[in-house]
Amino acid sequence: MNFPGQLILFLVILFPFIDKSDGFLFKKTIKETLVALSSKVEERQPKEDKKSSLVLPWKLDKGTYESVVKLNFHGAPEMVAIRKNFAVNDNNMFVTAWITACLLEIQALGGEFKPKREQIDLALDAIGKYHDKNVNYNTSVMTFWPQLYNDTVKKWQSTPENLLQLFQLSDKFPVKSVEELLKLMGLGDIATVMDHLLHEKDMFAAAFHIPPDFDDTFVNIGLGSLLKEIPGYSDLFAKWQSTNSNLTSVLHALKRYAYRPHSNNTRVNTIDPRTYFYLHKFLAATNKTDAAFVPTWIQNVDEAMALSDKGVAMPFFVNNVDVTVAANTVNGLTSALLSGLFKPSDFDSDIQHIYKDTVDLIIYEITGNFSSRRDLALTYYPSKLECFWFTSRTLTILRDFYKKAPLPLKMLEDVLQKLEGAMRNKVTADILQEAIKSADGGIYFDDFLGDGDFDIKGNAIKYAEDRLFTTSMAVNTLINIWTSTEGDTLAFLNNTPSSVNETIQQSVKWLNDNILGTHLKPWNAFFSGSGKGQASLPFWYPANRKEYLNGTSFNDDMFPDGLFLVGFEGTLSDEQYNILLSQRHFGEKTPIDFPGFNPRGSPTGFFPFWSSDAYTYSTTMLAFAKYLKIK
Repeated sequence: MNFPGQLILFLVILFPFIDKSDGFLFKKTIKETLVALSSKVEERQPKEDKKSSLVLPWKLDKGTYESVVKLNFHGAPEMVAIRKNFAVNDNNMFVTAWITACLLEIQALGGEFKPKREQIDLALDAIGKYHDKNVNYNTSVMTFWPQLYNDTVKKWQSTPENLLQLFQLSDKFPVKSVEELLKLMGLGDIATVMDHLLHEKDMFAAAFHIPPDFDDTFVNIGLGSLLKEIPGYSDLFAKWQSTNSNLTSVLHALKRYAYRPHSNNTRVNTIDPRTYFYLHKFLAATNKTDAAFVPTWIQNVDEAMALSDKGVAMPFFVNNVDVTVAANTVNGLTSALLSGLFKPSDFDSDIQHIYKDTVDLIIYEITGNFSSRRDLALTYYPSKLECFWFTSRTLTILRDFYKKAPLPLKMLEDVLQKLEGAMRNKVTADILQEAIKSADGGIYFDDFLGDGDFDIKGNAIKYAEDRLFTTSMAVNTLINIWTSTEGDTLAFLNNTPSSVNETIQQSVKWLNDNILGTHLKPWNAFFSGSGKGQASLPFWYPANRKEYLNGTSFNDDMFPDGLFLVGFEGTLSDEQYNILLSQRHFGEKTPIDFPGFNPRGSPTGFFPFWSSDAYTYSTTMLAFAKYLKIK
C-alpha cells in the first residue's frame, strides 16, 4: 500500500501528540487545559475576607466564589460600554454551590484530575452560613444572600452588602449635573437610563430583602448527596451534615408552600400573573384538576404581606414558578432519595404528588419551547441550556441507579422513562439545531449576551459574551443524555446518533481551543432579575387578585399609591382567560410574544444579571472531565 508523502509527514508530526490510551487526538491537550482551568477557578475563591481591589469598596467573602452583577444593556456603543464595564461583586450561595457541585462531580468520576479538597472545605464553610436564621430550629432551608440581623424589626434580613452599598453611594452622586453633561455630549440615552435607575432604586433595594428559596435549598441537598457518595470524602460529608441535621425541614417547607392552583386556600392558590400566563397552557393541555408545583420562594402571600415591613418578603409579594428552580428541586429530591439522605418513607403521597406534577411541567416546558415565553418560564435563569443541563443531571442519576438496582419508588420508573423520551428527542433536537460550525471545524453555541449590539453606523456586532458558557452547557447536557456509567468509564448508549457524537467532539475541540483565550468573555447569565424589561413586568398580565398589603382590594385603572400585590388566584377556562387577555391592565395590553432578551427599543429596556467567570471555567472543566471518561 502506498502512502502520499504529505500523509506520512502529517502522521510523523501528529504521532507524538496522540494520547493513545484515550483514543482521541486532542485529549492530552485537554488534560493540560483542565489543570489550567482549575487554577483559574481556585484563584476566584478568596481564602479570607477581602476587598475586590484597592479602589473599589466591594467585599469578597472567604470561601465564596466570585460573581458580579451586571446590566444587560445592548444596542448602541454607549449602551454596550455600560454592559461591559459596570460590575458589582456579589456574595451569594448559588454560584459557590454550583461550582462546588461541578468539582464534586469531577471527583466522583475518578479520573486523573482531582480537585483540591481545600476548595471544597472552604466552600462548605461559606455555604454553611446561608441557612435561614428566621426560625428557632435547625433547618436546611437556605437563602441566596447572607442574612444580617436587624435589631429594629427583630428579623434576619437577606443582605447583599455590596449592592446596598452601591445605592448608598448614589445618594452622594451629583446626578442632575452629570445628566445635563451627558445630554450636551449627545448621550441622552445614558442620561435617561441613569434617571430611570435612580428613580427605581428604592424598589430595587426593597427587592434585595428576599426570603429563603427552594433553589438554593435543594442545590444544597444535592451537594450533600454528592458528598455522601464520594469515597474518601466522609470527613467533608460529616462537615456538611453538621449544619444539616434536620433534612426533613425542606420537605415540610415544600408541602407548606407548594403552588396549588386548584386549591380553595388563597394562601397557596395565588401566583405571579406572569407564571399563570405561561402555565395556563400546561394546565389546559394536561387537564390536571389537583395540581401542585414547586415554587421559587419559601413564603406565601399572607406571610409576605405580614413581613414586608420587616424586610423579609418576596418580590412583588407573590410567588412564582420558575422551570429552572423546579429542575433543581427535582434533582435535589432525587439525588437525596437515591443516596439515602432521604428514606422512601419520607416521600409521602403529597411529596410524590408535587414531585410528579413538577416533573410533568418541566418536561412540557423543555419540549415545548417554554410555552413561547422563555422570559417568563425561566423567571430568574434566562439560559435554556442551563435548564437543560440541570434537568439532564436527574436523568443521569436515575439511569445509573436503575442499572444497578430497582428504584426506591415505583413512580421513579415512570419519571425516568418520561425524561429519557424528552431529553433524547425534543431537547437533543433543540440543542443540535442551535449548533454553529466555526471556520476551523469546531462547533459552538451562542445565547444572548453581547449578541444584540451595533456600531455607530448601525451595523450589527456580535460579541458572543456567553458563547463559552453556553457551549459548556451543551456539551454537559449531551453527554448526560447520551452516555451511561460502565464501571469506571462512560460509554455512549447503543442508539446514540452520530450527529450527537460529532457535536460533542467538535464542541470539546472548540472549547479547548478557546476557553483559555482572551478574545471571548467567560461570562454567563446564571441568574437575573425577573423583569427582562417592561414587557415582562407582572402588571400587564391578567390578574384577579389586586390588593393593598392590608387586604383591601383595588382595580387596575391606574397604579395605586403605596405597596400592593397583583396576583392570579385559582384557575380559569381558556374562554374566560382569553377575555382577560383581550383587556388592558394598568392601561397596557398584555405582551403576548417574547421579544428576545435584546430587543431594539427603549434605552430603559435592560435587566440585571449575575455572571461568574469561575462558573464558566468549572462547567467547562466538568465537560472535559466527562469527555475524557468516554471510552
